[in-house]
Amino acid sequence: MSLWEVQRLLGHWWSTTTVRYLLTAQGDPEQAARRASAERAGQRLVADTGSLR
Repeated sequence: MSLWEVQRLLGHWWSTTTVRYLLTAQGDPEQAARRASAERAGQRLVADTGSLR
């Protein structure tokens, strides 16, 4: 199945989202979950810096 077909099947707008899912499926799920959690925490910190001033 092509990347485009998988992207469409999953309803993703961006192929990068689909690629992330595929890489996670092939890797260690615990490590991927920790990495995703750390990324989200970092994004929240960046978004919240404006309200800390």
